[in-house]
Amino acid sequence: MQEFEAILLARRLDLLEILALGNTNIKDLHASSLTDDSDLISAEIQGKLDSLIIEKYTIELAEIEASLQKITDNTYGICEMCDEMISKERLTIKPHARYCITCRELYEKNQPKS
Repeated sequence: MQEFEAILLARRLDLLEILALGNTNIKDLHASSLTDDSDLISAEIQGKLDSLIIEKYTIELAEIEASLQKITDNTYGICEMCDEMISKERLTIKPHARYCITCRELYEKNQPKS
């Protein structure tokens, strides 16, 4: 359990640093005075990509925070769908996993196609 907590805490710190830098870069982008149309389009596309990346990292950070709370509550590693233990192999790959492999596959199957 301690090894997963250490991994989660390290990743949490990384994400907080990345998100702080990302927000700074977006603020800098909005503050810049681009006049060329191609520069404006490139900056807009990059800004949208940055926003998507920040959103992805924000979601991951929330999942990590939830996993750290589960460690505190002694419920870490329990699948949220079936209440069975999530395999150590899965937690090694994704320490903030909410579902076991079987339930994750069911979850993905039931998600709308984009």
